[in-house]
Amino acid sequence: MPSVLGAFAADVQWTEAEGGPHGGVYNGPAAVLEGVFMKLGMEWDAFTAVPQKFVGNAEMVVSLGNYSGT
Repeated sequence: MPSVLGAFAADVQWTEAEGGPHGGVYNGPAAVLEGVFMKLGMEWDAFTAVPQKFVGNAEMVVSLGNYSGT
């Protein structure tokens, strides 16, 4: 997890899909850790997230992909 969080910019903005269990916007690595990763780790077994495509420019990167778990 430290390597994932270390790759984020200090002003990372993470958006979880509306309607999902943690839908919303999380600002900053600490918010992503607490609001997304820690909850997923506690609530799901075998959770995986697989990026399929990265779209970006000098200012922003968006990752599109799929996730699953039980």
